[in-house]
Amino acid sequence: MAKEIWAFAGGKGGTGKSLFAATFAILLGEMGKKVIAIDVDFGGGGLHNYLRWPTLEKRIIADFVSRKIASLGELVDDTIIANVKIIGGTNPNTNINQLTYDDKRRLLRAIPKLNADFILLDLGPGISYDVLDFALLAEKITLILLPEPTSIENSYAFIKAMCYRTVMRSIRDNEKKQWLFSFIQEKQIRHFIDLLEAIKSEQPELAANIKDKLAKLRFNLVINQARTKEDDTLGHNLIMTCEKFIGISPIFTGYLAWSDRFRQVVKWKELPTTDTLGIDAMSQINGILHNILNGTNAKPNHRDPRLFCK
Repeated sequence: MAKEIWAFAGGKGGTGKSLFAATFAILLGEMGKKVIAIDVDFGGGGLHNYLRWPTLEKRIIADFVSRKIASLGELVDDTIIANVKIIGGTNPNTNINQLTYDDKRRLLRAIPKLNADFILLDLGPGISYDVLDFALLAEKITLILLPEPTSIENSYAFIKAMCYRTVMRSIRDNEKKQWLFSFIQEKQIRHFIDLLEAIKSEQPELAANIKDKLAKLRFNLVINQARTKEDDTLGHNLIMTCEKFIGISPIFTGYLAWSDRFRQVVKWKELPTTDTLGIDAMSQINGILHNILNGTNAKPNHRDPRLFCK
């Protein structure tokens, strides 16, 4: 099979994206896939904790950025899980506070050259250009949401920012970029979908190029720690909002019902297994993984006894 790059985002910190990335890496490894998990949350990522990889005295991405290591592949290190390797982003002694443009470009070029069936990128929080550009490497972008208004809003903002970043990266000519900035201000465009229609009326060739790039974006939505039947519908509601105001259709791949064991794994930074998360949670996450692999939507399940009314 062809190599796939997946990115995991949360719009903000604390949604559980690192734990999901680690669990997916483990499950893919159990399927016999060669996996490299990369922590690109340079502000203090936690991916290594869930894969039981000690960062102290280990070589990390900062060594590649500082050119102590010539090849990113030299940083690929084994974990205790079969078929799963890791590239650490930070350690207690070294952090990357800010990437230069050249540093980021080197990383963006090096990551796809790594030898693996799946490369999983654990992104940092927010919608900075660095976060968005690493996400744009991925064939599939999985957004981990909490059933909270701020988390839903941040996830929508992330998707919209990804689309705007795609537009700007589609335009190489500086004059056209300046025209677009002026065009947005002049037309007072509020929604992304209106921008595409407006560009099409003025520059149809540019609009067609942008549309092709946007068609390659694949967003998967996961609701983490769902508690009620209403939480199960949040993914579908966000899809409808994206279709109406952005013009794209993310896939809702499922939810993980609230579990105190999940919280304990996060709190104590344990290896995510059936023993620590429980059979039920691992079964749900496995179902989400297969929906992502197959590109299928999860159906609302209002009869799920794990989703109780308030």
